[in-house]
Amino acid sequence: MLQTVIFDMDGVIVDTEPVHNYAYYEHFKLLGIEVSAEMYASFTGNSTKNVFQKIKDHFEVTEAQCQAEVEQFLSDLEKRKMVSLA
Repeated sequence: MLQTVIFDMDGVIVDTEPVHNYAYYEHFKLLGIEVSAEMYASFTGNSTKNVFQKIKDHFEVTEAQCQAEVEQFLSDLEKRKMVSLA
């Protein structure tokens, strides 16, 4: 019989905001854009998809640019043995 359920809203048990901040700003650097602290704060509570839609609209970044940079970022992580894409 089930006696315990752990429900974790992102950030309740583990504070993932510093990791998200790092990853976003690394991607922003790859895209060659500068996102202000004020704009970044406006992303709170949004999905990654919605954040990058805002980025694309504001900075006129194309879907192809975003995809290419994500693929490059993941490739770099795989080379450093930080992820496996297999």
